Formats: sequence, C-alpha cells, structure tokens
Amino acid sequence: MVPPDYNRDTHANIMIDLVALALQCDLTRAVSLVWADHGGSAPYAMPYLNLGGSDLAIGEVHAIAHLGPDGYDKKSKIDGWYTGQLAALAQALDATPESGGTALDNSLLVMGNAQAEGSTHRVDDIPFVLVGGAGGALRGGRIVRPGAWPGSTPSSWSGATRAVSPSDLTSTTLSSTQSAPAA
Repeated sequence: MVPPDYNRDTHANIMIDLVALALQCDLTRAVSLVWADHGGSAPYAMPYLNLGGSDLAIGEVHAIAHLGPDGYDKKSKIDGWYTGQLAALAQALDATPESGGTALDNSLLVMGNAQAEGSTHRVDDIPFVLVGGAGGALRGGRIVRPGAWPGSTPSSWSGATRAVSPSDLTSTTLSSTQSAPAA
C-alpha cells in the first residue's frame, strides 16, 4: 500500500542520488532502477505532472497509455518525466571524474519500456535508450535501427514518429563525441 503522502518525484531524486553515490564509490557496478510495475498499473497517478486524473480503476497513468493518439500529449509528459530521471542520473555520473573521463564515459545506462504502444499492447518496436560510453565500447550520438528480425515487417519502425520523437529525447544522446555512421 502506498502511503497517502508518498511523493514519487522526491523518491526518484533520492534513488538517483543513492545510485550515483554507489557507482561513484565503486560499491557496485550494476544497478537496476524500476520506475513502474511491469503490468502498467503503478504508478496510478503522477500528480506533479498535472495530467488531470482518472476515475478508472486502472489509474491515471495506465488509462492514458490506453488512449492511443488521443493521449499522446499526456503520455509525452509521462515519458518526459521518465527520461528526465535518466538524464539526472547521467548528469550525476558525468559530473564524476574518473581516469580517462567521467563515470558516465565508463558506464552504460539502459532505458527500456514494456510496450511500444499501450493502446494496442504492441511490443514489436520497443525503443531502448543507451546513455554513456561503456568504457569506450560504444560510439555515441546516433540512433541505431537493427534492421530485420524474425516477425518484423517493413513498417516495424513506423512508430518512431509517435508520441515523443527521438530529437525530443535529449537525454538519449550518448556522451561520446564520435560521429554517427554514414547512412
């Protein structure tokens, strides 16, 4: 049961600080932050985003995901909050000097989602965001589309223009200065 005075925003800030400190102190090399349950019901509401609420039993956030294109403005606010948390962690690691660069240069942050489209429960083109240099193992500053895979169709990537465009996700930019590969 979530206490009535629970503030997810404050909790997220505390968790980001703790994760950054654990990595900075070399207490761990692997961390998992889960911001919502896999079933999509929690968090039920994000009042700090002023989304308008919902009277559905599944909660405000889940209900917005089921709106499809009609809910993209609100869904973009929700996705923006999540990517903002990723950006805050990336900034904390980027501000931490390590040999040969920063903690972000030597880390890999991975952000994913359980569905590509909540209104249809589609899972065929789920984006993953990678932030950091992974100790020089990754070239940054690019969007990678892996091409064909079992079950893919020519329109599998058509959803890339929905909701939040890649150019709007400024926190997805990897810290590397290497240029994107030629098309």
